[in-house]
Amino acid sequence: MNSPQAETSKGLILVVDDSQVTRYRITNFFREINYETVEAADGLEAIAEFDKRKPDIVLMDIHMPNMDGLSACKNIKQKAKAKYVPVIMITTLDQEGLVDQAFEYGAIDYITKPIHWPVLRNRVEYLLRAKRAEAELFEEKEAAHATLRSIGDAVITTDSLCKIKALNPAAERLTGWQQEDAREQDLQSIYNVIDEETREPVKRQKEACKSEDPLVLNNNILIKRDGQEVAVQETDTPLHDRDGKIIGAVLIFRDVTKQREYEKAISYQASHDELTGLINRREFENRCQRALDISINGEKEEHALMFMDLDKFKVINDTCGHASGDTVLKEISQLMLLNTRSRDSLARIGGDEFALLLENCKLFDAMKVAEKIRRSIANYKYNWNEEVFNVGVSVGITTITDRSDSLHQILHCADTACYKAKNAGRNCVKVYDEIEDAAAVVNI
Repeated sequence: MNSPQAETSKGLILVVDDSQVTRYRITNFFREINYETVEAADGLEAIAEFDKRKPDIVLMDIHMPNMDGLSACKNIKQKAKAKYVPVIMITTLDQEGLVDQAFEYGAIDYITKPIHWPVLRNRVEYLLRAKRAEAELFEEKEAAHATLRSIGDAVITTDSLCKIKALNPAAERLTGWQQEDAREQDLQSIYNVIDEETREPVKRQKEACKSEDPLVLNNNILIKRDGQEVAVQETDTPLHDRDGKIIGAVLIFRDVTKQREYEKAISYQASHDELTGLINRREFENRCQRALDISINGEKEEHALMFMDLDKFKVINDTCGHASGDTVLKEISQLMLLNTRSRDSLARIGGDEFALLLENCKLFDAMKVAEKIRRSIANYKYNWNEEVFNVGVSVGITTITDRSDSLHQILHCADTACYKAKNAGRNCVKVYDEIEDAAAVVNI
């Protein structure tokens, strides 16, 4: 069997912590699973090591001497070469109030001490996969841009009545019309465009023939002569005679179909979990924040938030392998979706951790949803090598109302309720009780 050192490294991790013991444990953990590591004892050393080695990911403690983790994170993320390097902050529960500041400085995630090693591994590997996918998409996008520039833009010229005077070869290719057939035709009949979102015809080209200023349109779909649709970016510029009178217009446009697809793909990558297709932690927290803002800004709406942690999932992962674990996560995420409404927000926020936002949902109704999810997962069976594996789910529920304090407090309440469900024997639902005391939960 080859040693980890003999295999190709999965990536370089910069481990920053003033505790030599913590650094040793993190370094040892990741070296065992074939990562390279470099260590720093404070923020100043972290900056120096980052400049020297340019790691693939940074694990940074918040409180350190000389320069703390927040300052070091801010300094590192200001560097051009750090733009796409994920920073995960390591904090204790009593430091979680600093996490929002860390996000402002460029951190992308955090984990609390004592460290849950499988969670840390999953987060590091997820972020590195997302980083590689984003890099590949960016390279393809840049290649597409270079290709488009080398081909040249399509150009149509018109007279003051928006009758076509000329098309260049690129315009002929994009519209499907030859210049001899298009000349003297109305612009709208040759350059037939609709709005990408509304699918309504765009009629602003005639305005461009009479406008004094260039008109830039970025969200149009060109319907070619054969009916094929092409996403286009265009600029309509008026032509003037020497007396300043408008005598026509120049329409310059280009095919940006691939660019828009890449932009949508990058946007999707940034907000969704790669394995399950559910939204990720950052997008989920954004939606929770919007729900909170609506509640406290006078709408008086009540929402419900659930944290769900799978029970006995580690047994499947350890016994059947990660591929089986991935299959289980995908199948269970679909079970959860079957028990939610289309407007609800279901997210995968960690290795086997899920969260659900139920907007405009009373607590009693949320409890029924939680119980349906719990029962469906309790009935789930995974067959592997003639063995049958069961899982369960521990669910914690809290509410979002106009009395809620902050997003951090809401997430903490849901997490606390889920933790209590775990401690109560797993495969059950707990509701956070904000009235009795900050740590109280009640059985359903």
